[in-house]
Amino acid sequence: MWNVHDRVNENLPRTNISVEAWHRAFQQTVDCHHPTIFKLINHFRLEQDHVEIEMERHLSGVIQPQASKNKYVQLSRRLQALLPTYDNANVIVYLRGIANNLEL
Repeated sequence: MWNVHDRVNENLPRTNISVEAWHRAFQQTVDCHHPTIFKLINHFRLEQDHVEIEMERHLSGVIQPQASKNKYVQLSRRLQALLPTYDNANVIVYLRGIANNLEL
């Protein structure tokens, strides 16, 4: 069964939008639909350099700003506040609390 309970509990993203954003950015740096293998390898090397620089920045304490909109940050906080009530609450009451935080 698919759900995001564990992801919210571990403070991980609930969607794969960040992966899609990385893929789009990488695709734009390659700048063609069918690159040669050598061009692709070169772009992977550049991406590896970028990742290593970002890892060093992270290890040195440089904090990147959150890219999430404030409403999503607030939603995550509300969902994390609901998680501890899962074991103690009636299932319907718990699900109602979750549903009150969803938009269609």
